[in-house]
Amino acid sequence: IFVTPFVREDVGWLIQECGDDIMLFSSDFPHPEGSKDPIRHFEDTMDGVSVTARDRFYEDNFVEMMGAALA
Repeated sequence: IFVTPFVREDVGWLIQECGDDIMLFSSDFPHPEGSKDPIRHFEDTMDGVSVTARDRFYEDNFVEMMGAALA
């Protein structure tokens, strides 16, 4: 299972509580619910989240979900 949180959710807390292996970056940009700066909104909640967990959120979990052919 992989989860794509809404841009206004506390993704740092979600990663800490659920693990760094299920969260995926996503945005509905340019629609209002995607915000004008989704990365900033996610980053604002990620104090204390490791670089490895961030890499998993922004890229590695997507590659895992879609398969190694993407790498």
